[in-house]
Amino acid sequence: MTMGDLLLILIGTALANNLVLVSAIGLTPLLALSRRIEVAQGMAIVSLIGMPISALIAHGCAALLRESGQEFLRLPLLLLALALAVKVAAHWLRRRPRLQLAYGSYLPLLGLNSLLPGVALLSLEQPYGWVGAAAFGLGCGLAYALTLVLFASLYGRLVDRHIPAPFRGAPIALISLALMSMGLAGLAGLG
Repeated sequence: MTMGDLLLILIGTALANNLVLVSAIGLTPLLALSRRIEVAQGMAIVSLIGMPISALIAHGCAALLRESGQEFLRLPLLLLALALAVKVAAHWLRRRPRLQLAYGSYLPLLGLNSLLPGVALLSLEQPYGWVGAAAFGLGCGLAYALTLVLFASLYGRLVDRHIPAPFRGAPIALISLALMSMGLAGLAGLG
């Protein structure tokens, strides 16, 4: 796999195949965490680290099960491995109080929503090797981080505007996400 292929995977995943705006994966945490830009930035950093690890764990589990002929155990093993990875990361953060204070509360959110399992399962469908799986996971993390920070910034501007009563809150948030999704629709041929 060449550097151009990796760059195409990364850009295609981050822009054209954005998990939130194209597949609606991770939509609930996006809406919940976009009230303040600081919270969105914290979750964006955690997702940039967690999603490539999720894709690599999925690739490793699939390779292990393929060699042993037990592919029917893929989903339970994958969910168990992701839960274990979140637990190990939480334990690692507890030993670093400054990082625990900054990012510790976002780790369960990343592990308990559809993001990590979604990235893991989607990475299994891709014909990439280890490096391609890491690029796919990083692209998914970039896509989520970009969408989360942009939407949090947009949400901050929407709060200050006069919006008709029927559109306040969730309706204007969903309309804004739909418009963001339509903006990326022109990149659909890229990925």
